[in-house]
Amino acid sequence: AQWDFPDVFHPDFQKYLAEELDRHAEYRDDPWLLGVFIDNEPTWAGFGKDEKYTLALNILSSTNGTETKKEALHFLRERHGALTALNDAWGARFSSWDELADLPIVLSGESLAKAEGDLSAIISLVAVRYFSTCREMMDRFFPGTLYLGCRFAPYNREEVGAAKKYCNAVTFNIYSELPDKHKDAFALASEFDFPLLIGEYSF
Repeated sequence: AQWDFPDVFHPDFQKYLAEELDRHAEYRDDPWLLGVFIDNEPTWAGFGKDEKYTLALNILSSTNGTETKKEALHFLRERHGALTALNDAWGARFSSWDELADLPIVLSGESLAKAEGDLSAIISLVAVRYFSTCREMMDRFFPGTLYLGCRFAPYNREEVGAAKKYCNAVTFNIYSELPDKHKDAFALASEFDFPLLIGEYSF
C-alpha cells in the first residue's frame, strides 16, 4: 500500500498475522504475559483537526489496486447504485467506476465535506475488518490471552467503536504530561463502555 496501514482485505494480511503470532507462540503460556498488542499507532487519522478522514482518503487515493480500495469502491457502489448518484452526493464528475478503480480519488473542499458520511462508513468498514481479523488470529494462536488493540495515537470514533467490539481493552498512547489530559479517550470509554488502558504517555 502507499500508506503505513495494512491492506486488510488482502488474504496476506491474515497470513502475516498468523505467521507473526505463531512465531511468538513460545510466550503463550508465560505467566507474566498480560496481553498482546498488534501494531503500534497505525495511521487511522492525522493529528490535525482537518485530518479525521486520513485513512479513507489514503485508501481512495491509492493507485496500486489494493483489495481494501476495491472493497471500499464496492461499498460505495452498493450504497449509491448508479455513478450519477455518487456524483450528485459528492458534487463530483467521475466518468466511470473503472476510472475510480484505476485512478487516485482526491477529494477537497466542498466535495470532501459532502463525502464525509461515506468516508466515515469506509473507515468503519476497514476498522471492523482489521480488528475482527486480529481477534480471530488471537483466538487461534493465543487463546485466553488478552488482545490489547493497536495503541491508538490519532483516532476517530469509528475505529474506537470497532476496537471495543473485538479487544479486551482499548489502548491509547497519550502525548501529554498526564494521561488524563486526553479527555476524548476517557469520554469515549465512558460512552462506549469499554476497558481503557493507557499504553504510553510522556513528559
